[in-house]
Amino acid sequence: MKTHIVWLLMALTLMLSASQVPTRAATNSTSECGAINTDTTWSLANSPYAVCVGGVTVASGTTLTLEPGVIVQFQQSASNKLNVQGALDATGTPTQPITFTGVVTTPGSWGGLNIIGTVITPALASLNNVTLDYGGINGSFGAQVYADRAVVTMTHSLIRNSAGNGLYTTPLTHFDVHTTHFVSNSLNAIQLNQPTTDLLMTDLSASGNGVDGVRVVGTTSMPGQRRWMFPGVPYIVDGPVSNVTGDVLTIDPGNELRFTSSGWLSIGGQFNAIGLPDQPITLTSQTKLPGDWRGIFVYGSAIPAVAQLDYTTVEYGGNDIHGANIEVGDGVLIARHSIIRYSSQDGVRFDANAGGSILNSQIFSNSQIVSTTYGVYNSTPTRAVLATNNWWGDANGPTSDLTACSTGHGDRVTAGVLFRPVLTDTQTTAPFPLSDAPILTLTPRRWFAPADNTTRVYFDITLRDGNGAPLPGRTVKLSTSLGTAKDGGITDLNGKTLAYLVSNSVGDADVTATLDAATTCEGACRPHQKSPSLRPSILPICCPMRPPRTLMATSASRPCPSWPASRRRFKPG
Repeated sequence: MKTHIVWLLMALTLMLSASQVPTRAATNSTSECGAINTDTTWSLANSPYAVCVGGVTVASGTTLTLEPGVIVQFQQSASNKLNVQGALDATGTPTQPITFTGVVTTPGSWGGLNIIGTVITPALASLNNVTLDYGGINGSFGAQVYADRAVVTMTHSLIRNSAGNGLYTTPLTHFDVHTTHFVSNSLNAIQLNQPTTDLLMTDLSASGNGVDGVRVVGTTSMPGQRRWMFPGVPYIVDGPVSNVTGDVLTIDPGNELRFTSSGWLSIGGQFNAIGLPDQPITLTSQTKLPGDWRGIFVYGSAIPAVAQLDYTTVEYGGNDIHGANIEVGDGVLIARHSIIRYSSQDGVRFDANAGGSILNSQIFSNSQIVSTTYGVYNSTPTRAVLATNNWWGDANGPTSDLTACSTGHGDRVTAGVLFRPVLTDTQTTAPFPLSDAPILTLTPRRWFAPADNTTRVYFDITLRDGNGAPLPGRTVKLSTSLGTAKDGGITDLNGKTLAYLVSNSVGDADVTATLDAATTCEGACRPHQKSPSLRPSILPICCPMRPPRTLMATSASRPCPSWPASRRRFKPG
């Protein structure tokens, strides 16, 4: 009996010891080491391939092709890598995937795939139906697949058990990654270092990684026409993302961008976040606390910047000197069917030379930390902002700085925010009337006239309500930057009146029509017009920017409580 017990203990000891022995390459494996300088194929017949500690390098101008079903095993060493300077074609099939793995089945047992070319001759890698296991060194640059100055295509693949990232790319890399799974990688599923190209990723899944998403790090500039596709996992934005005049950054429907405290959007060109009712876009923070990230900044230069939001949620921003989920200056914001909430300060802030419209949206629960801030703040009340048919967190609308203008207790608004009518709940949309604000138009009957202080330049003035019906009996005044203007007087039953000006000075005249407000709450809008810098689909805009002075015959009308509501320019001479 005693001998039998000893035998069991010995058997158990042998089993435990065997479980710690690393997986070794098969004895009939094909050994590979050093440089590959001619086009080479690794065949299924000679599989598995055993890569030595020094690794293998595919030289520039050379292609390494792997047949379906091939297994490549790397000896244990962080420096043991498959270095691709030329091209790698690893195209498996669903029933015969290609496998890159370590002899020792622990994360980081080998260095991973390094796909590194030059600016003139990028390295190429095509990975289809491929499994990569146990590679990638532990470090911010470590990855199972590392790509620099390269073109990488990956589909129907599996990247798992990396000691670092699953996939890492540098700014000079173009990549397409689709229908790929990232499992149990120690850092990020994907890390993109300052990407400059389109982010072409779809149908990805991530589980058990340090971060189950696509981390975008560093100061990222997106030049030209750039698109962020919906990868199926969130983007983690860990640094500023910007563009400049002439650039367009488009976020596809369904995307979720989670910003760290280091992340924000700086738009100097155009930004399109156009979601769908069943595929909204979300711009949020990692930890879901007010002020977690700085927000969206829409700041142009000589040409105004433009941000378009539709079915988009912007939340938990406001961590900046002014503080807002969205801050606009020298630019235009067009928001529809969107949600702006949980800012630490303002929901939307319009600074100098800013304008736009927010329609059929929800603006609530902003000012979470500083009670004196606003749902919508307009720093220039004479340049009014259209914010109608919105839910403000209260059925009676926002709390207005003009106390006679609102009985609501929702998010606060300053003067110069045209907010009526309001939505009484979150389920309603009401596209018409667009606004209670009157619409004032000013049309010259001629564009040129002699500067003889006698010849009259007549202007037709029309005033309508938000539904387009004439507004009779209202006083409209005319003013000009050159010469003398005759006030328009009182509108007739058709909402029309007439005015003129004369001048004895030669030059361009900025001509302005102003509606005398019936109440301090009333503003006026210009009619729908096509703007050269915006697509018609993003209109209506209640407050466009001043056109360049070279546009002689372009309306520069602005809605406002007390500012000229419609303006034209003519040239006497």
